Amino acid sequence: MPRKARNGAIYPYKTTTVKKLKDGRTREYVTWKAKVDDKWYSASTYEKCNEKIKNALAERNSYGYALTTGVKLGDYARQWLEFKQHSVDPGTYSQYAVTVNLHLKPYAKTRIDSITASYARRMIDAMKVTDKKTGAKIPASLSKRRMMYTVLNQIFKNAVADRLIPTNPLDSVQPPRNRDPEYGEGRDAFTPDQMRSILRTAAEMPVQRGAIYWWLLLTGMRDGEVCGATYDHLHLGETGDGTPYGMCTVEWKLDRVPSAHGCGDGPDRDGRWPCGYKQTNYCTNRIWRIPDGYSMIPVKGQWCLTRPKSQTGRIVPLVPALSQVMRLYEEATRDWPNPHDLIFRKPDGDPILAQELIEGFRELLTLAGISDAMSRVLHETRHSTVTLLYDMGVDPGMIQAIIGHSNYRMSQHYRHIDVEQRVRAVSGMEDRLGLDSMMWGAPQIEG
Repeated sequence: MPRKARNGAIYPYKTTTVKKLKDGRTREYVTWKAKVDDKWYSASTYEKCNEKIKNALAERNSYGYALTTGVKLGDYARQWLEFKQHSVDPGTYSQYAVTVNLHLKPYAKTRIDSITASYARRMIDAMKVTDKKTGAKIPASLSKRRMMYTVLNQIFKNAVADRLIPTNPLDSVQPPRNRDPEYGEGRDAFTPDQMRSILRTAAEMPVQRGAIYWWLLLTGMRDGEVCGATYDHLHLGETGDGTPYGMCTVEWKLDRVPSAHGCGDGPDRDGRWPCGYKQTNYCTNRIWRIPDGYSMIPVKGQWCLTRPKSQTGRIVPLVPALSQVMRLYEEATRDWPNPHDLIFRKPDGDPILAQELIEGFRELLTLAGISDAMSRVLHETRHSTVTLLYDMGVDPGMIQAIIGHSNYRMSQHYRHIDVEQRVRAVSGMEDRLGLDSMMWGAPQIEG
């Protein structure tokens, strides 16, 4: 046992191990050991072991315990990632996995207790991604750097709790921010004139194609929520004077959910699993990689209806013009198969996927004469709705309640607002955008 003086001092003690060599001789190995706070320290000499004891006791005096050293960032990050698989939604887990397996890979062998604030900042700033067009390495986007910050921050917080490090080095590092004023807050919202042009161009399409773009621009719903909206949560009606109105309760979003083969131990040389297929979509015993208690409805392949980012039950009002458009759309698509009760779907009943929606949206922007159409994203429709409502003087809390802001407390405060109040809040959009002058006529059935 380690020697411990009455005054609490700890000293190394000597251990001797005798090993027999291949030539029959024996060799004696001497090791000095000591124990501090249930952790053993060893060295080849008394002086080296004593130095380790002093460092451990200094850490205990500073932080209340002796730190565990030598743990590599890669090993610890993989353990953290495995835990997260059971506690976060699949989309978030996929982003975490890419960050850990790709962007943290160059630092996998770095000792976690050696990472300082400045080192962590350099890790984030030095992130690179591969340009899909040229194959060259280019600086990572702001969103990817923010994800790197989030992952590292959570890993370091866990490391502090596990007594691997005394403090979180990211406590003194600011989250990444956009330093280019050209891509400021105004870059990701369409102007009212651009919105009019987009809505007018969409209204020149058959209503089966154009209605979804009206919905995107006039509700502020996320694209996944639009593609996952179902008829059982859509209500269309009329007021006492015959004015159409509508509301949609956000309960689901369409999202990709990862899965794995559950039919056996592994594939054969051709990559086929015991079920006879390579892809997990066709495996009869496939296992969904989802956290405990995750709510989802399989739709097609890896695409499922999952709960939205913000709270379920959010009521989104439809302006009268959009309500009228949706009646036209419902009539025009009445004969389309609809096994999943989706509002927006393809003629064969399949869901509209994210890539298909963005491609159609950019085609619409090109037809509407919007500059830089191929680089615009669907989330800009959401920002455009919010910006327009702010410009109209709608109460910020009301806007948050309608669009599903991530500020849960604020959304809960306005949750009691009735439908009529919500409809009144957005009704001014009709006059501001001149929707009455660009309405569809009778439904046009595509050939």
